[in-house]
Amino acid sequence: MKMTRVLGLLVCFAVASQIEIPDLSSFSDPFYESAVNLLENYSSHSTNITHIKYLLEKSAENNNPAAWTKLGEFWLFGLPVSPHNPASELLDSSHHFKRDIPKAIKYFKKAHRAGNGNAAFFLALLLQQSLLAKELQEYTPFHYDLKSALADLYMKGLQKESLYARAAVASAYVQCINSNYLPSPSYLSANQTLPFYKAPFFDDKTCGGTCENLATHALSAASEAIMHINKLGHQEALVPSLDTQQHSKLVSGEKSIRLFEKHVQEVGDSRGYVNIGDNYMAGNPQMGIERNPQQAARYYEIAAGQENLRALENLGAMHLQGVGVPVNITKALDYLHKAKNMGSSKALNTLGHMYIQGLGVSQDKAKGLEYIKQAAELGNIESLNTLGVFYLKGEIVDQNYQTAFNYFKVAALEGHAGAEFNLGVMYLQGLGVERSCQNALELFRSVREKGELAQVILRALSFYKYGDLEGTYLTYMLGAALGFESAQLSAAYMWENLMVPFECKYSREYCAGSYYTQAAHMHKSQWAFLKIADILYNRESYTEAFKFYTEAKEFPEAVFSLGYMFESGLGVAKNTQKALDFYNSIVTQAKSGLIEHYNLYPALLAYYKLKVKTYCLDLLELVLEFFN
Repeated sequence: MKMTRVLGLLVCFAVASQIEIPDLSSFSDPFYESAVNLLENYSSHSTNITHIKYLLEKSAENNNPAAWTKLGEFWLFGLPVSPHNPASELLDSSHHFKRDIPKAIKYFKKAHRAGNGNAAFFLALLLQQSLLAKELQEYTPFHYDLKSALADLYMKGLQKESLYARAAVASAYVQCINSNYLPSPSYLSANQTLPFYKAPFFDDKTCGGTCENLATHALSAASEAIMHINKLGHQEALVPSLDTQQHSKLVSGEKSIRLFEKHVQEVGDSRGYVNIGDNYMAGNPQMGIERNPQQAARYYEIAAGQENLRALENLGAMHLQGVGVPVNITKALDYLHKAKNMGSSKALNTLGHMYIQGLGVSQDKAKGLEYIKQAAELGNIESLNTLGVFYLKGEIVDQNYQTAFNYFKVAALEGHAGAEFNLGVMYLQGLGVERSCQNALELFRSVREKGELAQVILRALSFYKYGDLEGTYLTYMLGAALGFESAQLSAAYMWENLMVPFECKYSREYCAGSYYTQAAHMHKSQWAFLKIADILYNRESYTEAFKFYTEAKEFPEAVFSLGYMFESGLGVAKNTQKALDFYNSIVTQAKSGLIEHYNLYPALLAYYKLKVKTYCLDLLELVLEFFN
């Protein structure tokens, strides 16, 4: 990639969430445009799914390969539907979407033959999943050389610049490289010559090529994520993996927000209105709240009437971008100046960009730069990223790579996607820092997880909320292939807890372990290592279990297991002192508040039990020596 191209990308991200980057993906088909718009703004409560199907089918009649692919997605994954959404012939008796996987495959194949990259990816996804689920194997054609078929489909997806294929291959590369030195459970490889968790590279030690080759795809996927964030006005919410309490959290969370809304309206608290507005602005998947910028704007306007600072600065940015409200530069300036006078760093940053670019004001770069510096001094992360871009390019200030790197690093540590992207480019190109392709890949992965692809995980959680386990698993299946740790852990959790409506070709623990191994290799997830260790322990593969527990020492459960294995001589030579040390470390951390207090008593009991046992054995030995 040429340096001018890289710097051109950085220009786009200097503005970040305040200035809208136009969506360059235009369609000539009004049916397809309307369908995509409905899908992008989908509400499980009110969107008419039958109308989406109608629009996509009308577009497909015009021989639009993109519409064929969307219809494939429609029939494969379906859509989460609230019980409040009117009944449709597309829903079953449980008010869940009626999927048609053979029909989905038919559309994907048709689009693939027409050269659609996303269709190639989805065919690869189903072929890869056939390594696990019996039912999905029935839907996919027999391939004499499945390994070559997968590689060919992924390659065609990359050649056609599929966002899905780029994200999946970049993620799989990291997983493959890490698998060369991280442990893998032996029972997964014993069943198959092509283990699921090694797809699509399998036994290819080069993992598909050099890091630099794969980084090109990772960079492209990350840049699309940044454009999505800029268009949206914020980063997508991070969603945790499933656990035993998740469903009740979703149901009670939605009820809680309704009660909170009622309370806020009764007392008229501006901070409460802003809090509700924030939930609607970004969506709150853990509370079961879908994104609704229009609703957010209404709550912000009520709070702004009470001179609430956050409401003023948010409305300023929304009127500037046209998010939730029509674009209105005059209103934007009014809100932003009020917020600036109240000490808002966000307003200073936004006004700084407006002066630099002459948006609604006379262009004054010096004044704009001063505003942005003031915002940075007040701790505004967006301003730190912007200053980094200025120093990298030598725009308005003297060029200084090291200063740029330092600004990006501080903002990236706070999770700012634009700064992570820019830092990744500097590592990839060796600008002001030693070149590191691996660091660049990790940063680009973090950016992807805050962009458009994160909506996959949000949708999976909606399926789960409405009890549609088939939709939940299929969507997590997609998220896992795209490299999301929460999706990999959630898919594993579903297999482990008999929640997947498909039959594993080998055993429940095989399918669960495959996803846990993905997370362990791709993200070095200690929770995944712990769960694999538990599976191995239950299989009485103690030596191997010990190795995996050692990789999960962040969790007291793993530390306790290591202590017990040293105490009992399971998978490792018996060592009483090491067992006591492991138990005591849990006791010490629990007492100091470093881990949850409920871990204290099992470890304390095990510690003193072993102490007493050791003392009694020592005493018995002395007695026997005396009488002998």
